[in-house]
Amino acid sequence: MKNGFIFGYLDTLGKSEMITETTMRKTGSGKCNHDEIPLFVRCDHCGTYMDFKPGSAREPDGVWTCPNCGISVEELDAYAELNKENQEFLRRNGLE
Repeated sequence: MKNGFIFGYLDTLGKSEMITETTMRKTGSGKCNHDEIPLFVRCDHCGTYMDFKPGSAREPDGVWTCPNCGISVEELDAYAELNKENQEFLRRNGLE
C-alpha cells in the first residue's frame, strides 16, 4: 500500500504526518502534488485540505491554496520541512 504525507498549516507549516492510500483517495487528487510520494497540506485555520496547483513539470514549484481563506503554501516549503525532519532523524540516530 502506498502512503503519503500531510502537513498542517497554522501560520507556519507543521511537521509531516503519514497518511494512508485510503485517506488519500478520499481526499482527492486535486489536493496533492503528483510526486511519487504525494504531499498534502491542511489549512488548520479552516480545517480543510488545500487545493494544489502544479507549477512546471520539472520543478517543485507548485502551490497549495486554501479554498476557504486563500492562504497559500509553496511546494518547496513542504520539501524543505521534509528535508529538515530527515536531517533531524539522522542526527538523532547518529547516522549523519
